[in-house]
Amino acid sequence: MSLSLKELLKQAAQLTKEEQLELISCIANGLKKNNSQSLENKHNIGEFRGVAKNLLNEIDATEYVNSLRGEWEEREKQLREG
Repeated sequence: MSLSLKELLKQAAQLTKEEQLELISCIANGLKKNNSQSLENKHNIGEFRGVAKNLLNEIDATEYVNSLRGEWEEREKQLREG
């Protein structure tokens, strides 16, 4: 916990219960506002359809993943023998 956070907690402890509740409410509302703004900047998964399709050069995705697994297994085998 940072020094400034400790100081804030000390100060918050000196507030009345009503003031503490108001502080919590203000913080929560600020977080909601920041979170909703960041969610607005997110992309819909549908926007990515076809992205990097040319990188596979018509290779089936399952075949590609299996080939990667095979490469990793081969590397792992070489490291064990190595």
